[in-house]
Amino acid sequence: EQITWDTASYLVASQEIGLGFIPFETSWESKGPLLFYIYYFLNLLTFKSYVFFRIVNDLIILLISLMIFKISFLKTKKFILSFSPALLYTILVSKEWYVSEFSEIYCILILSIAIYYKEKNNFNSVKLIGFLLSLNSLINQGSILFIIPFLIWIFSNDFSQKKYRNT
Repeated sequence: EQITWDTASYLVASQEIGLGFIPFETSWESKGPLLFYIYYFLNLLTFKSYVFFRIVNDLIILLISLMIFKISFLKTKKFILSFSPALLYTILVSKEWYVSEFSEIYCILILSIAIYYKEKNNFNSVKLIGFLLSLNSLINQGSILFIIPFLIWIFSNDFSQKKYRNT
């Protein structure tokens, strides 16, 4: 098994946090600053072992699959229909060429939590959802592409139900 160029770069950049530097102080990366704190924390948690680091990232994929199941179960109330999208996601990311430690995985986890709270609480926790979406943009700026449809989803529900105050 090989380590990808991106993962090695992020691991090296995250090590500078342990030396007392802030992200981007000594080097530049295209990802958000929160990613390097996540990498640093996970690297400490796994005793700086790349094998354990991969296992922890695979556990994050498992958490995403569980969130997909929970979101689907909220909508359908049927086990098989809820299990299918989670299984499909797991199959797609279980290929040997798939790298589980890309920044998008952390973004998907946070987005799935935000969607779950939106579906479960019907925006009673809108501050938490906003906080999660903000964290997402600090991990990977490309996640804004997913935040924009999420915001349209929020606003369209408020407008259709004439909840202009919420908007």
